[in-house]
Amino acid sequence: MEIVATRSFGDYSAALKWRAQKDYDRLQVPVSYKFGMFSGNIAPGYQFNNTTGGQDAFFMDGEPLQVNVGPVQLAYWLEYTKSTGDVAADKNAHDYRNQIRLRGTLYSTEDYKIGAEYRYQFLNDVELGNGKDGVENNRHIVIVNAAYNLTENLVIDGYYEYDFNKYEINDGKAKADDYYGELGFGWTYKF
Repeated sequence: MEIVATRSFGDYSAALKWRAQKDYDRLQVPVSYKFGMFSGNIAPGYQFNNTTGGQDAFFMDGEPLQVNVGPVQLAYWLEYTKSTGDVAADKNAHDYRNQIRLRGTLYSTEDYKIGAEYRYQFLNDVELGNGKDGVENNRHIVIVNAAYNLTENLVIDGYYEYDFNKYEINDGKAKADDYYGELGFGWTYKF
């Protein structure tokens, strides 16, 4: 579950976002800007882990730079997780991820939209609690998404994502998901 309250100030906006999942709760303060064809957002915050032995962490993600040309957008995305306190030798002390994203609208009407996105993840840096490098992943990601406006305030949407993973194992444990697919559905209601 995710709840977001946003306030706009002309070309800027600020928000408070709370995300609750089985393994963690995350509180973030997203900010964004828009100037002509350039826009961006970043959401620093704190992650409270709900698992036995789980480690709280400082967390940040967002697309600080987006360039829009017609129905196509090119963006730089980053994600940063830095655990607090002492971390077990085989757990992630920090995890930095960087992506270049290219997305666009394939088809749209007043109430319906189909889009596609390609993501290339690079410069993934993982450090374990023992100071050694963990499992790092440069990947290619393809996403197809759709959204339908049921009413002026209610939108239902869905996506299919497929990942092509290339791991650099280092001192971490090997992963067996070289190829990964994900299907998701959701809804957004504007008050």
